[in-house]
Amino acid sequence: MNRVYENSIKPNFFIVGAAKAGTTSIEKLLRNHPDIYISPIKEPNYFCDDIRKMIEAESSRQQKGLTFESVLLKAKKKSVHMFNVTNQNDYEKLFLEAKNKKAVGECSTFYLPSKVAAKNIFNYNPNAKIIIITRNPFDRIISHYDMDIRIGITREKLKVLLEHEVSLGEQANYENSRFYLGASNYENQINEYQRYFSEKNVLILTFEDLINSQKNTIKNLLNFLELETSKIDLKLSKENEAKTAKYELLNYILYKTSIKSFILNNLAGIMPQGLKNKLKEFFFTDIKKSNVSTEDIEYLNEILRNN
Repeated sequence: MNRVYENSIKPNFFIVGAAKAGTTSIEKLLRNHPDIYISPIKEPNYFCDDIRKMIEAESSRQQKGLTFESVLLKAKKKSVHMFNVTNQNDYEKLFLEAKNKKAVGECSTFYLPSKVAAKNIFNYNPNAKIIIITRNPFDRIISHYDMDIRIGITREKLKVLLEHEVSLGEQANYENSRFYLGASNYENQINEYQRYFSEKNVLILTFEDLINSQKNTIKNLLNFLELETSKIDLKLSKENEAKTAKYELLNYILYKTSIKSFILNNLAGIMPQGLKNKLKEFFFTDIKKSNVSTEDIEYLNEILRNN
């Protein structure tokens, strides 16, 4: 790929996933390091063309009616979690302000399960450093499913979604299923990155190490990026702990019709704080609950035991 903007900096590190394995907490922490610049859009998803259709659908629902330029302007004030960036011109705009930074990167979790992202990133920058974060498949799938329910992406039982994915066999992907099992097949995904990038440029961390040995794990990450570890507090914040919707069907309808994104992107900023508080109280609860049944757990355990 040829440079579009001469003043933009080519990213030299990529946090590629997995989803629900602590990538957002890592990204938030790294933003505090004075020698690091991270894309203002956390997940631009530029290099995973093979699952572009699904990502576009999800991005459209979450950012309904917004253009790249409007999202980028918003992201410069407060980072945006995801927006689907589809061309090099827009992608390189994300890094125009990365001058004088030693480490420049982004964090798109769809890059790990994508079958083409490793190759595309290598073709863009063969010297890039790749950070892979895995999590126990059972815990990751449960967490991912609960997030999908919370957002409103699905109302199906986990077992139903897993049965559908299993029925698709090797044809299963993010385009035709929720891909909970496929996204947890770390061995094949890691092999794909190790196929293109040298061993010294691929770092594999685990969610469990981030929880149980936080400071040492973060130090290893910063050493991998060749950065000083004393410049930031080596403590992760808890991210993506959104409140639970009281009315799941209403939440699902609002998400699927993009009304939810319209309210969040267009009305929330102009609502009086008192009205926002009342709406949150009506719609959300602080009570955390899992939507996974005993039947779901038994089926998931059976699948994981047999694979």
